[in-house]
Amino acid sequence: MQIGGHIHVEETSVTLHENIKDSTVIVSEFTLKCNDVALLDAHLIAAVYRGGDAQERVVGDLHVASTQGGRYSVSASLPHDEMPTGNYSLVFFRAVDVERASQTAAQGLSIAQLESMLQPIFIIPIAHEAPAYSAIPIRPELLLVFALGGTYLFLSSVKSAYVPKRKKVKKY
Repeated sequence: MQIGGHIHVEETSVTLHENIKDSTVIVSEFTLKCNDVALLDAHLIAAVYRGGDAQERVVGDLHVASTQGGRYSVSASLPHDEMPTGNYSLVFFRAVDVERASQTAAQGLSIAQLESMLQPIFIIPIAHEAPAYSAIPIRPELLLVFALGGTYLFLSSVKSAYVPKRKKVKKY
């Protein structure tokens, strides 16, 4: 019996910020296969790193949810200012390895030393583009409506000063 092998990851990942006022949401769904056999009920922990090489940890200890159909999903929500445009990585670890590392942390190791002890199972790269916001606190569409409405009212008042009023015609 052979245990282990290359883990194949089929994933779909997105970052969402439309219709969300204050935060950006990272959502990733994936399946895992080894030797064309689906890996079910794997206990995983994920972390989000900024930079393509998993350089700076942004958020960690994200528990990965699994379904009976063999699909996994993980999500994280961060304020827009903590997630500027750039490359990010979702790094996945076995939960048992994270637990062992946290037990070792009681011995006084630093976080950098603990992270070097953990070997990720796989990494999902994510390219993120931060939302662009205007400095004005009102939506541009509303600003345009008010500007056009104000222009119409102004021109109507100017026109009435130059055009004589019409006489009413009596109807018999």
